[in-house]
Amino acid sequence: MPTNIPRKVTTRCLVGVFLLISAAMVDGKRTNREAPESGGDSDWAQIHQRDDQDWARVSKMSLADVQRLRRIAGVDDNTANIAIERMWPIGASNRYLVSTVAGDADCMTVGVYKRQSEGFLRIWAIDQFPGGGSLCRGLYCPKPRIELTENGEIKIEISSPGKNTERNICDLSIRLTYIPKDENYELVGTQSGTTECNLWTYKQALTEVFGVTTENYGRILTIEVLPSFRNEWAITFDRATSGLTVSKIAFDQQLWAKLGLGGTSPVRSGQQCLNIARDASATRNSIAIPQEEVQKLLVNFGKVDLHMDKCPRNARGDCIGLTDGTKYYVLVPNRRELGLSDMGNLSGASSENPALSAWVDEVIDAINGSH
Repeated sequence: MPTNIPRKVTTRCLVGVFLLISAAMVDGKRTNREAPESGGDSDWAQIHQRDDQDWARVSKMSLADVQRLRRIAGVDDNTANIAIERMWPIGASNRYLVSTVAGDADCMTVGVYKRQSEGFLRIWAIDQFPGGGSLCRGLYCPKPRIELTENGEIKIEISSPGKNTERNICDLSIRLTYIPKDENYELVGTQSGTTECNLWTYKQALTEVFGVTTENYGRILTIEVLPSFRNEWAITFDRATSGLTVSKIAFDQQLWAKLGLGGTSPVRSGQQCLNIARDASATRNSIAIPQEEVQKLLVNFGKVDLHMDKCPRNARGDCIGLTDGTKYYVLVPNRRELGLSDMGNLSGASSENPALSAWVDEVIDAINGSH
């Protein structure tokens, strides 16, 4: 039988409130959001209202200006399936960079807006490659990334599988660089190259080892558990001829360390890291849970509103940044992964989806109670 599973890992460090999370946004690590299952306009209105407040804090603009800028960028108060991904002032100028992402493919639109006496004017925008084709992520690829340099350059990075036909591999990176020129922006560089081993490659490797692939038709649901300093593991729900099965899959050595991420190891390609992960040793154990209890867990999951906030929050409603601890990812076939931060013993703090966090705790309790 598998060893007892820790229900909670105490988060060891909380740094600041909103300054740290805004820095994470600058690094392109903002959490994806799922629309609520109800899909109503009022749900998206609430998302936009909360985002407006967050962007007002980050950009130092008034809430009214943030709302005007959002609307002129094409995101009205009730617009569904489109979210503001970036809203940055460009240096000390009266210009602002705004990017949006839309749909399951995270198609990006980037625009520069100039402040006027009565609102904002769009002076430049892009939503396609220079040769045509939308700025959308490829299958199994991370969403497009954008960077604003100190001298006002705008850099956009898009990933795709390229000519690689092997499953679940995204190893081509295309980078576009634009510089300000008068009232416009000019493309000065287009680069393409092999994707390096990075956080996204790490996540791809995890999901493949844990069996979250398009070929695994029996997989119902997966919970990935990623502690900062211990081995990664997962709880899997599968459909088999004998009924519903629950298993624990655990790496025998922490994959993050094995890939050399965050250290001084030589830079590897994404393909090299995937090969290392495939050769890594992992142990799978079946969990003896009665069928009716497994069914109850899945029914309870179906009752959870899967709207994800973009960050964990403190009691005041401010985004908070966690430097270490445990991260959970709930993966359902044909859906975007749902990321949750373990809030540990932080008083009054809430995760990106408290109801989903409570369900994950319910699953872990059920597994611990099966021994």
